[in-house]
Amino acid sequence: MCSEQQKQWLTLFLIPGIGSTTFIKLIARFGSPSEVLSASEKALSEVVGKTLAHRIAHYREVVDVDTELKLIEKHQVKIITLDDPEYPVSLAEIYEPPLILYCKGNLLKRDQYSISIVGTRKYSPYGSKVTCFFAQGLTNAGFTVISGLAAGIDTIAHQSALDSGGRTIAFLGCGVDVIYPKENKELYERIQNQGAIISTFPMQTKPLGTNFPVRNRFISGFSLGTVVTEATRNSGALITAQHAVEQGKTVFAIPGPIGSPNSEGPHWLIRQGAKLAEKISDITEEIPQYAREVLKEEMKNIDNRSQSERINTTRSELQLPISMSIKPPVSIIPTKSEIQNKKEGYHQETTSFIDLSRTSLEQKILSILSPEGSYVDEVAISCQIPISEALSTLTLMEIKGLVKQFAGKRFTKA
Repeated sequence: MCSEQQKQWLTLFLIPGIGSTTFIKLIARFGSPSEVLSASEKALSEVVGKTLAHRIAHYREVVDVDTELKLIEKHQVKIITLDDPEYPVSLAEIYEPPLILYCKGNLLKRDQYSISIVGTRKYSPYGSKVTCFFAQGLTNAGFTVISGLAAGIDTIAHQSALDSGGRTIAFLGCGVDVIYPKENKELYERIQNQGAIISTFPMQTKPLGTNFPVRNRFISGFSLGTVVTEATRNSGALITAQHAVEQGKTVFAIPGPIGSPNSEGPHWLIRQGAKLAEKISDITEEIPQYAREVLKEEMKNIDNRSQSERINTTRSELQLPISMSIKPPVSIIPTKSEIQNKKEGYHQETTSFIDLSRTSLEQKILSILSPEGSYVDEVAISCQIPISEALSTLTLMEIKGLVKQFAGKRFTKA
């Protein structure tokens, strides 16, 4: 059952033209979705312009959120909004993060340590073998395997992770209640019990071609890195890899047989600077230091498994370096006082937003930004604020010309 706040998020989400950047601007201005939905068209136009303000004012009265809620309840779907503490930090950090995640199954904290594996639908026996090898090896190293539930390499990656007793997450290019392709119905059910099925599209959305590049961006955004095992030069897997590069993530490419069309994609990525991966340690050695200590604990669990549950990968292949520090968890849910401060900053007579604490917060952010660029979660930790507050503040500062953004959602002084 969705809460009243989630219903308000859904209402705003279902209005055409409300992307993540616009949504964050509106929340920074008004404080909450309910305040946005009750704001006058004039007040809305001061933030998003007359055209979009008129659209919001019109659609908020007619959007069919009740049908959406009935479908969510019928299919036992969990809604995770951008301000929910369960929302993945890795997704919150990317450019235009998804506002709402439709989820079947469960997301765990350990899922933030994940690697995506993608590739062609028309795979070869070699592609099947190396995908199985890396999916099982990464699972046994403690990672969650991410992919897109498509036929071919995606399916093999999910199945191999599940068969190894690990976790896997599937991002869909359709509604979470739509099983596509249909032949993956059994796999869809298995993933729910050993991971999660996630969609960023409304219920009953059909698997249209335009949806899959969007899905690919969130596959790479969720993951620490992306592995391309086998793909042609025009494969959608290379779109995922490109998104990973833009998000500041590491791309790994598996070399294949010379002359095979399915080797052209990985070989091209290697020529462009992707890391060639021949063994599990080629990937694990690139993992950020803060993740290694946590994954070392996962390694201990491998020692407790029976030999039959392990893959034919040597212990040295799976061993991870030891980190000296762990990245502390960050909450992205705003506090009541923060929301109240936004409400109090709104001057009813002039309809202008005045947040006296914003100026001091901007100064503090400017003082801690690295010349090489600081990630959103680093800003949140240093300023002791939720990631949602850091995102909205940095977005406004970028509009003001105070900061500029690098690839990978890193910010520095303008």
